Amino acid sequence: GPAGENAFLRVSVCALVLNAAMAWGAGRVNDSVSVKDMALDLNARLAAVQEDRPVKIYAYDVYLHGIPFYTGRPVDVVNWLGEMHYAKRFERFKHRFADDDDMRALPVEGRTTFVTVPSRQKQQFLALSKQPPRRVTAYGAWLLIEY
Repeated sequence: GPAGENAFLRVSVCALVLNAAMAWGAGRVNDSVSVKDMALDLNARLAAVQEDRPVKIYAYDVYLHGIPFYTGRPVDVVNWLGEMHYAKRFERFKHRFADDDDMRALPVEGRTTFVTVPSRQKQQFLALSKQPPRRVTAYGAWLLIEY
């Protein structure tokens, strides 16, 4: 009857509003954690580096899988183990793992280095550097630091 139809209509409207709110929220969360914008900017910066100048990409504290996905090139050095701990035991991968001493060695003369850093780690990372980076750019929860 009419009471059941009214209840169904109210529940439907509530579900529609809730769905719209969740979709909006998911978009906002995605924008703050996605690395797509950073990776696209990194691609432009990589293209602008002089051809005779070597380039390295480092990941500090968090390995962002979206960087190789969107740039089409590997992250060269990782200062983090997480789920990659198993790879460090293989001799052929050891050169890809770094520690804070490797970060302290930045910048490396004659090389451009890009480092992805969680925004929350900015001060900790910059305290390791022997000199200020050329550029620090924020992308939501992430930073792209260039030496």
